[in-house]
Amino acid sequence: MRINFVQEIIDLFRHKIPTLKTLVNKKQGYEQKDSKYINTLILGSSHLACGYRAKAGEFNFASPSQDLYYAYNLYRTFNTASVKDIILSFSVFTPGHILIMTRMAKFCVLYKIIFGIEYQDVKIAEKKGLIKLEKRYRKEINRYIKKEMPDLKNYYGNLQTYPKDEFAIKKVREIALKHYKNNQRNNNQMDYLIKLLDDARNCNQKVCIVIPPVTEEYRSFIPSEDVLFSKLYKACEGYNNVKILNFYNSKDFEHSDFCDGNHVKLKGAEKLTNLIREQKS
Repeated sequence: MRINFVQEIIDLFRHKIPTLKTLVNKKQGYEQKDSKYINTLILGSSHLACGYRAKAGEFNFASPSQDLYYAYNLYRTFNTASVKDIILSFSVFTPGHILIMTRMAKFCVLYKIIFGIEYQDVKIAEKKGLIKLEKRYRKEINRYIKKEMPDLKNYYGNLQTYPKDEFAIKKVREIALKHYKNNQRNNNQMDYLIKLLDDARNCNQKVCIVIPPVTEEYRSFIPSEDVLFSKLYKACEGYNNVKILNFYNSKDFEHSDFCDGNHVKLKGAEKLTNLIREQKS
């Protein structure tokens, strides 16, 4: 705890709050577009934040650790009559991942200030001191907008810089097991997927759910995909506006397409984007 506190102080003086610039850029970039020309919204976690290269007519709202609660609420916030397609990532951890319950819970403060999305659980937000952070975060957001905001004219929410390669087998195993732990949680997080599917059906929109590719090493540490994604396939039964694209064990991706065990680099992102566009209709 002491180490975390010291790091927070350092980050404060450096004006560094993880994902702040990413989320502000997405909001500001979208607002610089004419929404009537945006027909596709991309939602979900870092797997599509780095894995999908949006173009004109699309906007990528996927971001690190985004759970189904925030994906659904971003959909509600930015859904318009012009939106015809929703592309949503669904990863191993998605069924039980609740952002506010994790060590990345401070991201929830940014979602509230930037997008106006309330905390999923106010009591937990209070317990974790998130509400007390709001004043400081607002100040940092305003500072960034006034002093550092880049030109977003041709920005569609895409990742600007990809991380360096990291394939340490110990790390891959650790992450895979953490993801599987969330996969097996019995909570109500999948309810937000159902809400999104229902709303999209009522709006005559198509939903493309993407199971992203991972490396063979990642897959080796956890059960098979029929176990991992059974909740997803069951939830989608009866929805004729939904298509699941499963790239989890895809032979289209090589090890060189990844920057770690479960994220693609730019080369892999371009490949994944093309495959999604080809197969989603």
